[in-house]
Amino acid sequence: MKGFPDRSPAPKHLPSPQAAVDLVYGRRTAFQRDAAARGARVEDGAMMLVYQALRAWEFWDRPLGARRRAALAGPLLKEVLK
Repeated sequence: MKGFPDRSPAPKHLPSPQAAVDLVYGRRTAFQRDAAARGARVEDGAMMLVYQALRAWEFWDRPLGARRRAALAGPLLKEVLK
């Protein structure tokens, strides 16, 4: 994201959202800060990245099952957010 301005794309005149999701993970963006300041619950894209990776593993290798997938998600999420 180097070279791109850190500004929120959300118009200021919109009412406050209840939730906001930004696919950027590992840092707070202007969009996330703006949404949080308006009272929204903010999520980043880390969980989406992890679950997409697990589903890709299942596609190319073998099914993990819901319990194994959930057990792997926590450690993978910690690794992504280091």
